[in-house]
Amino acid sequence: MPISETSLTKNFIEEGIPVVRRSFIRYAVSEEMVMSAMKGDLSAAVDIGLKAGADIVIVGNATSTLVTDGQVQSQQAVRVAISTKVISSYHSTIIAAKSNFATVTGNKVLVGELEAFHRAGKKLTEFLIPTIQKHWKAGNEKKEAKRSVPAPKKDL
Repeated sequence: MPISETSLTKNFIEEGIPVVRRSFIRYAVSEEMVMSAMKGDLSAAVDIGLKAGADIVIVGNATSTLVTDGQVQSQQAVRVAISTKVISSYHSTIIAAKSNFATVTGNKVLVGELEAFHRAGKKLTEFLIPTIQKHWKAGNEKKEAKRSVPAPKKDL
């Protein structure tokens, strides 16, 4: 599992947001459909959510780049970028899109990369979690409003 996915999943679970595991999706959804969703196909992302029984589907990509100025240095800078789209499969809409990056300089590239993904993932979840919770709350308020209004009676 990619570092960025691990970090985001951990943050969501810690905030009480249920997460469908990748291993479940592997058997329920074709690789072709996953690739289509990652490339921006909204209907594929919606279909994945419906098959997994999940309202929220998050798709995106993450990159890691060694930042150099062409000279050998004892400290190595690593820049990571994570871009996501959050889709409501129940409403067939994009509810958020967000990108974040982080750069970490250190003696070891892997340690810097892990820390940079942690920082970028933290920034993303600080935006995504309240956005998802707001989406769910708005959906519940609409349902409650529909239930609380009695149907008009007609006199015959």
